[in-house]
Amino acid sequence: MDRRSFLASLVASSTPVLLGGSVLGCKSKAQKQAELAVTDLDGVLDVIEKRHVQGLARALPQAAKDLGAKLAGVELDKEGVAFVAIRDKVDDLRSAKRSYFAVVDQGGEVQWVDDPNWPVVHRKIAIGFPAVQEVLDGKSTFAKGIGRYGGADEAATTFVEAAPLAKADGTKLGALVACWEAHDAAEDLRRQLLTQLLQKTAQPMKRVKAKDKLKLMLDQPDVWVGIFRGQWLYLQEDAPQPLEEALQALAFADKTKAGAWSGTFDVMNKGWGGAAKRVPSLGADVGVVVARLDP
Repeated sequence: MDRRSFLASLVASSTPVLLGGSVLGCKSKAQKQAELAVTDLDGVLDVIEKRHVQGLARALPQAAKDLGAKLAGVELDKEGVAFVAIRDKVDDLRSAKRSYFAVVDQGGEVQWVDDPNWPVVHRKIAIGFPAVQEVLDGKSTFAKGIGRYGGADEAATTFVEAAPLAKADGTKLGALVACWEAHDAAEDLRRQLLTQLLQKTAQPMKRVKAKDKLKLMLDQPDVWVGIFRGQWLYLQEDAPQPLEEALQALAFADKTKAGAWSGTFDVMNKGWGGAAKRVPSLGADVGVVVARLDP
């Protein structure tokens, strides 16, 4: 759980309560959090567009071209490691953090992944990811979309970008693919937002004692970032369940049909504020939500 570990759960046994507003006595504070969540959301959306969407659109095709020039053959499982050197030298690839980057052969099968903790080698990624197949078919030099591996749960959501991979002589090798799993996306974006908030309260050029650092952290609001796609909501894997259930009940796909939403809601008798908005660049029914609780 979060640093506060939802301390209220230690003394409360009731299930999460969701209301149109916050409880009496905390309403104004929750509404203030909702207003701040709108500002936070704007910052998150800016990061998504500049660092993740635009950054990969610039960098991935060039990285695929550079990688292809380095490959002497078609043994992609052995030579794909050359991508690591390319990735580490390109700001756009480093900042547009992804769950993993993969090298896919012309048959649509994953041959190499830059993170060995992802057991996707030899999986047929092209079947469940139309963007990858589009690139392999030569229809695009850069494609992006949403997909899931065969056998995965219907709710599984992975954002994918792909660029064609070919040798210097033009021989097709497959594709360079970037995959961003929805839970990872929520965690990445939350981490970046928390960093931004801490930077706003940090005192530059001044040494802070350990006890003051702790107080500074405890004085920060509880802030969470979620990704929603249709009826599904994704938070980072260790998010508190009461918060996740309350956010899920808000049905953001419906609330954001006509535009951005902001408002208050309750989690275990605590008034929270939130804001949500769709992000067309990630998908037609995809959006982001920011939730805040004042300490």
